[in-house]
Amino acid sequence: MKVTIDTQQFGEELKAKLANVIDPQKELFREVVTDLVPMVHDRIHIEGKAANGSQIGSYSNAYMKVRTGNYDNSTRVTRGKNKGKAKDAGTATKGKNAGAARNKYNRTADTKIILSLTRQLENDYAVIGVEGGYGIGFNNEHNADKARWNDERGHAKVYDLTAEELEYATQKTGELIAKELNK
Repeated sequence: MKVTIDTQQFGEELKAKLANVIDPQKELFREVVTDLVPMVHDRIHIEGKAANGSQIGSYSNAYMKVRTGNYDNSTRVTRGKNKGKAKDAGTATKGKNAGAARNKYNRTADTKIILSLTRQLENDYAVIGVEGGYGIGFNNEHNADKARWNDERGHAKVYDLTAEELEYATQKTGELIAKELNK
């Protein structure tokens, strides 16, 4: 049996398919980063883990008062199943806001750092357009600065991808490319 292949035609078809795969307008890789956002979000903002798998850190006792609103002058619930718990965050006793009500953030008393108080940082973490495709980052430069600051102050990079997240991205990219080339 003799098989003849027109290598020039084959090469042109392969070249066209590859150009289609890497075309930023195709948005092929957007699916990969869209899948990664909730994975990274949960690792950082729920589990409190850096990219190397270690805990980001622990909140201080003073910060926990801000986080939970559990100040000494908080109004307390007097009856029912929540008796004794803080009803509000009380009032500021010092500074320009003295006498004004404090914000109550309704966060847990868990001391592991999850980089979330106002949820501004975690809600801004999203798929963003970058040169040649898509990435994960922040729409607001102030939040990007906060993320960089957290990476610099800690012992480990927080917003880098873990080995498992990178493996997922590589596998998903391979599947999408194979699917596109087999069309």
